Amino acid sequence: MLAGGSMELSLEKLDDIYNMLILSYEKSLTALKSIDFSETIPPSPEKRSLLNLMLDQMSGYLLEVSHVDSFLQHCDLNNTAITATQQKTIIACQQLCKDLKESASKVLQWVMQMKEQFNESGCPVPDDVVVDNSLKKSPYFIENETTISDSMFQNYQQFREILKDIHQDLLFTDPKNMIEYAGKRLELANGKSMFVETEHEMNVLMDYGLFQYHKNGNNIAERYYNLRHELYSGQKLETLRALKNTKFSFLQIIKPLPENGLVVKDLLTDETFLMIDTGLCKVAQLRQNHAILTHYLRMPEFIMTTGASTPVLLNSQAGETMWQIFERLVSHHHGKTTLDQKTYLQCITDLFKIAIHKNIAKSVSSRGLPMNYHQMNRQEDTH
Repeated sequence: MLAGGSMELSLEKLDDIYNMLILSYEKSLTALKSIDFSETIPPSPEKRSLLNLMLDQMSGYLLEVSHVDSFLQHCDLNNTAITATQQKTIIACQQLCKDLKESASKVLQWVMQMKEQFNESGCPVPDDVVVDNSLKKSPYFIENETTISDSMFQNYQQFREILKDIHQDLLFTDPKNMIEYAGKRLELANGKSMFVETEHEMNVLMDYGLFQYHKNGNNIAERYYNLRHELYSGQKLETLRALKNTKFSFLQIIKPLPENGLVVKDLLTDETFLMIDTGLCKVAQLRQNHAILTHYLRMPEFIMTTGASTPVLLNSQAGETMWQIFERLVSHHHGKTTLDQKTYLQCITDLFKIAIHKNIAKSVSSRGLPMNYHQMNRQEDTH
């Protein structure tokens, strides 16, 4: 952590940010002098654990510096005018961020070099266990015998917290182009105005942008992984890898499980999954014909949404239309018909458009957005 604590990133706090960066820089110089960057360390499981700990701590530190640097680079997006004094402070902070990242990178390069030597020497990994992957269990077992243990739900909560932290960094990867793309494709933007009224609608828009806006063949999550995955380790790396491999689907709800889970089926892959999600569990308990418009992550024992899923009642007119569109994707995946990439992506876009323009996303309980967001005329036919 920078200077031992988190920072409020705002133009009003520029002086505090600068002082924290100065203190952190001074500490980094002291730390670098104390490290013996030896290239010959006798390997052992204990030393591997210390390397992993150093990798985890330095990666988190570098991510925080990068997060501050991203804020500074995007200060021009702030509606408040930047004064000459603030501009000078921003430049000074950016230089400190650069110096801090170079120092942290030097340590990380050494750690990775040592870990590679340990791997080549056959040094054992401590506490290496084989995970029982319930994703490979039969649909019958998942529907009738799977239960959510306390440890499984605790893992879900940990993954969810890590996902929140990563999500903040994802939004800085290419925010302007991503938001413009999503707003245009979903017909929610007019110039600089974004016509959404609730937090959930905004979350759906951002979720669509993160995974459906592609540049050089990769979406935002994939691009972030390619740039940053070496900075992660342990459970954080596992979460980031799952995020990179996030899947889109219109999941069919099969049944609820006690308290926090439900059984769902992805017809695109013809797989049945255990999903952990308290809110969607309550939807499943209604015992109605719902499907979930979502991007989801495949974790070792369950799947989970990215946090912006929308349940859709399939018996409604809009739900029936969405299911007809989704069936085109299902037919494509099972080789019955073939869709070109443009048509395939358009089907996904149409599903999100209907969910928003037909007020399905608005039915999910969430706070209203500030008054600078305005409602556009909803179209009767959005695809």
